[in-house]
Amino acid sequence: MKLLFENWRGYLNERVYGNLITVYSRTTSEDIIAKIATEGWKVGSYGDYGPAIYMVYGFEPSDYADRTYGTHVMKFALRANNKLLILGDEEAAKKVFGKELSAEEQLKLFAPESLENKYIAKWVESTRQSKIFSGGAIPIEELKKYINGILLYSSKDGHMAIIYKPDGVLTMLSWAKIPKDYKFKSDDDARKEKTYEYAMEEIAEAVYDKYQLDGWDIELDTIEDITAAILDQGGPYLSTLEDIAKHLGLEDLLDTDPDMPIYRDMDRTHSHEKDYSDIKYDKGSLSWKKEIGSTTLPQKVKIA
Repeated sequence: MKLLFENWRGYLNERVYGNLITVYSRTTSEDIIAKIATEGWKVGSYGDYGPAIYMVYGFEPSDYADRTYGTHVMKFALRANNKLLILGDEEAAKKVFGKELSAEEQLKLFAPESLENKYIAKWVESTRQSKIFSGGAIPIEELKKYINGILLYSSKDGHMAIIYKPDGVLTMLSWAKIPKDYKFKSDDDARKEKTYEYAMEEIAEAVYDKYQLDGWDIELDTIEDITAAILDQGGPYLSTLEDIAKHLGLEDLLDTDPDMPIYRDMDRTHSHEKDYSDIKYDKGSLSWKKEIGSTTLPQKVKIA
């Protein structure tokens, strides 16, 4: 087979060896990179195409991505012809398989048993009329039984690699720090913050009910509002949300779910105190490191 994806579309300026292509993923800290290299990739319970490792084919400077996903970028080698379904990219399919293949033809080639699944068979039939591959339309949970991942092009997300089973497919090669100092909460801190936001709403409702307060006259939007209302009703002085929850017997509202999805949303994108959008860089100007902590790269990637 010729070099896979060589000079593909003119923008993927990477050296490609055999059936390997280079893919990238941003994250927020060196600690996360080290854990991925040594312990495996902890996949969340969300994603447009199901719980998976989400990557991009090519690395391009993007302040939006830097703000949203992080300023630490990892480079990986992806074994492209190991049960990866190619959707929405005719040219990529030609490079991998030697000719353009439909989703049905690809599955016949490397997972023919999957076509006996009624959900997959129904979806495959629908792809004969439509070339739009939305996550909601694809029977992801059924397909994951037979494939390792998806190479996908969509107008919304561009060129993505979505990996369900990285063993034998994905290898971390190196990493680099983009020269911007955007600050990010850890996922655990973000989960705690979101849990407390939800708890505030429940606790406010409980205070209205317990003390029969009129929501039109009294607003309970902050911890200070709630503590003042309890104090006015003859209750104790409480200074923290934890104290309030304990007083009301609602401590369980503050229990953080370790699998709560962390969405990279617009709030995160625009929450940074400083703007580093004027800092210019490109893939060649970054210092790509072959070690992370005490671990030497490359390292094969597994699911944690």
